[in-house]
Amino acid sequence: MAYPTGNGVEILRSGGIIDATDANTWLEFDGSSASPGDTTGVVPAHHIITILNITIFEASNASRTFDLNIQPGGSGTIRLTRNHPVGAYETFVWNDRLVLTGGDKMYFAGSSSSTFHVWYSYIDQNWSGSN
Repeated sequence: MAYPTGNGVEILRSGGIIDATDANTWLEFDGSSASPGDTTGVVPAHHIITILNITIFEASNASRTFDLNIQPGGSGTIRLTRNHPVGAYETFVWNDRLVLTGGDKMYFAGSSSSTFHVWYSYIDQNWSGSN
């Protein structure tokens, strides 16, 4: 992505995944929420996404694990965490800031029989000219 030179807008947004399972699920960056197994989420061209936090709750009565990954430019995989444990009815909060640009994808996957609820907040900087 080229450096922004014109006018843009900055919007605080959030999204979620309800009952995320072991299927890879891409996070959406258009203010909507993803369904488990949805693989359509991608950072739009001319957008800069700053992830503020991700809250992950295991809604079943057993400990489970999850993976959180990024595909920069849509290829390759950067593992942020793998098989991270979350106890039954417990919550994990990712508070480190992450920056994604056009073409990047970020996805979540739980372990077998998991029932995760995922909520994330982010800043969307839109430099596309269609604000």
